[in-house]
Amino acid sequence: MHCHDFLALKSALGNIPENPTSFSGKKYQNYIRNGFSQGKNFISISKKTQEDLHELHQGKIVNSAVCYNGLNRAFHPLSPIESRNLLKAKLNIELTDGYIMHIGGNQYYKNRKGVIEIYDFWRGISKKKIPLLLIGSEPSEELSDLHQKSPYKEDIHFVSNLSDEYINNAYSGAVCLLFPSLDEGFGWPIIEAMASDCPVITTNRSPMNEVGGPAAFYIDKRPNDELHLKKWKEDSAKILERLITLDTLQMKELIEKSLKQSQKFTTEHSLNAIEVVYKEINQIV
Repeated sequence: MHCHDFLALKSALGNIPENPTSFSGKKYQNYIRNGFSQGKNFISISKKTQEDLHELHQGKIVNSAVCYNGLNRAFHPLSPIESRNLLKAKLNIELTDGYIMHIGGNQYYKNRKGVIEIYDFWRGISKKKIPLLLIGSEPSEELSDLHQKSPYKEDIHFVSNLSDEYINNAYSGAVCLLFPSLDEGFGWPIIEAMASDCPVITTNRSPMNEVGGPAAFYIDKRPNDELHLKKWKEDSAKILERLITLDTLQMKELIEKSLKQSQKFTTEHSLNAIEVVYKEINQIV
């Protein structure tokens, strides 16, 4: 069995307060849990997923391996200037000096709300006026309200229905990817960005820090309580400012480190790792 993540099951068990589950959803996840608990041999796409598997599995696991995902399509460094000009023409937004980028849907764990919160705080402490692009789904009602209340709403842009052919350009033209996810199964955008010469800020939790390794800048997970939320915004905004104000040499070193990190997650590496596990299990069987 191949395991991507157990977020829905953990929600059904009440382990994720940000995402309560209905009665029918809890029943459905229980059926799924009973089903995969019959399995003996597993491949997980991250150590975090593997840990969740071992915690939630109700039977005996014979074999358990981690095989990281490989990029399922090519991402490579493109000219930042050309990428910005292309998106500027496509979106009719002034992007000449770059932009901060997020990509993802409205799922609770993508934490798009946190992206805007960090951006708002950062704008309040920085001399720079770099716009924010949130690429993905149309904003939810909650997100739209947060956007409208932002003093920098004119510089916050939701970009929906952007075709795949522009995503590589979006990464390459960005000043950085701001990806403060609460949880992930793997975290595709982290490695896609790094492969496109885009620095990454993400959450210092597994699997995000598994994928980002030594090449990413890290922030804490967004807290639920208002008492600690302001401190989280402030600390995260300071890290964003630190990345954005790196000098030319520091930025060059960071991008080189990011590209090197991305090369650990190729399709070839992923398929080879899976093949090794299949052969080992086949010999046992």
